[in-house]
Amino acid sequence: MKINAITQQKIYYNDKKSDYNSPGFTGRCVNAAKLRQLASASIYTSAGIQTANIASGGNEMLSFSGSVLLAAGCLLDAVGLFLKNGERLKLQKHIDFFKAQNVEQAANFAEQNFKIKFFDVKDLDTANWINNGLTELSNKFQGETYMPSNISFNKFKKKRLNITDALYHPRKDMICFNQNSYADIDNRLKFLMNGLDSKFKELFQALPGREDNFSDIIQRYIEKPDTFTNPQKLAMCYAIGNKTEVGLQILEKQESMVKYACQNPSAKDFYVNVRYNEFGLLYHEMGHMMRFKEQSTFAIKCKRLANISHFKKEVNQMPIPSYAKTNQDEFIAETIAGMLNGDVYSNQIMDLFNKLTSVRIPQK
Repeated sequence: MKINAITQQKIYYNDKKSDYNSPGFTGRCVNAAKLRQLASASIYTSAGIQTANIASGGNEMLSFSGSVLLAAGCLLDAVGLFLKNGERLKLQKHIDFFKAQNVEQAANFAEQNFKIKFFDVKDLDTANWINNGLTELSNKFQGETYMPSNISFNKFKKKRLNITDALYHPRKDMICFNQNSYADIDNRLKFLMNGLDSKFKELFQALPGREDNFSDIIQRYIEKPDTFTNPQKLAMCYAIGNKTEVGLQILEKQESMVKYACQNPSAKDFYVNVRYNEFGLLYHEMGHMMRFKEQSTFAIKCKRLANISHFKKEVNQMPIPSYAKTNQDEFIAETIAGMLNGDVYSNQIMDLFNKLTSVRIPQK
């Protein structure tokens, strides 16, 4: 199975080789895992029997057994396509976040509260950031939500992932964060801050929407950069990149964008995950995971195929960051990330989102 979730906004680049170096652990799809394992085992066994049959000169009993097992394996594997990929966990309705003093405490917190089996995060700030974000997410769902089985924070080494900040691996049920994302983070953040245009600030203040006090956050960073963790600095990079992209779209079509916003007076946000979102990268990958587990593989493929032309037509009218327009998967993940951050979107955004996925986020 291909990795179905790559990166968020491609804001910065480096020339170093990067990629996820798997330590060899395994994950699971929470529901139907045993069924799929049985299907795989049946196919594997039937292939072995067929090989033995050829070597033995064509024993009819072995040949018959092999055919039956092969058919059973294919049937079970096909049935798996129609089964929901995950089950919601029943966690505590409210979890109090505990800031760990070391990575061992952080791993224990993740296991005890979120049932995460493998928590390979050796950076304490990142470990606490993950647990804090998952705590807020779980509380939003009152404990009935999806969680990954595994979380890791390592250097990505393969070239194809050298600008990937994080990914969700469905087969391993694992969210991986790229340690290389923090390389030279302060210099890159300052570079982005120097490129901010006052016109964008004016536009965001003038249009309907919810103010996120991002200018205050930037000012605090300028005065006391050491008080920000690397995950927070990375979130600032995303906010600057997304705001800049939407600002450019508004400048190009300012009249239509103002009209679009005014037609949705009940919405607080119009631009999909543009506000400063401290847990945006985590929530983006959780969005991919939720989308995968909420439906069967067959249902996901059907929705994707049924909405190809409709999706392109709709997103081209929306003043949203370009990454959210990349494809249906990224639009869904970015919309989920924004809603988990408290965004309340326009009818046009939510109508499209609800057509593409059955994931629903509590509006509290």
